[in-house]
Amino acid sequence: SYKETWGLVLNEAMASGLPVVVSERMGATEDLVTHGWNGFVFNPARTNELADLMVHVHGLSPDARAALIVKGRQRVAGWSPERFGEGLWRAFSAGRESSDRSLGLLANALLTGQRVLARRIDSFHAT
Repeated sequence: SYKETWGLVLNEAMASGLPVVVSERMGATEDLVTHGWNGFVFNPARTNELADLMVHVHGLSPDARAALIVKGRQRVAGWSPERFGEGLWRAFSAGRESSDRSLGLLANALLTGQRVLARRIDSFHAT
């Protein structure tokens, strides 16, 4: 990838126990991969780096591959759907608490939609 905002495939690969070789330009790389610790990072403009890393991963011993996989799963565990939901909930709650009556029509409509969604989330959490 020369440019990708996040690249959910990286989360999925790591959670599935696959070793990863990822472009340094993928948005998720900085947060999820530490080169040589839980995966490998390459410059997409240098195809030889990608080829070398693929050969390297192929030649890993079973123990080295297993260590890479364990560390990858540990790292990606912090990026769960639950974490996303909690962050979304905090954002909705903050918006609900800071609503301003002087906002324009569009902003008020968005806040109303946010409140409706927040009530639905509240009812989901209650069940």
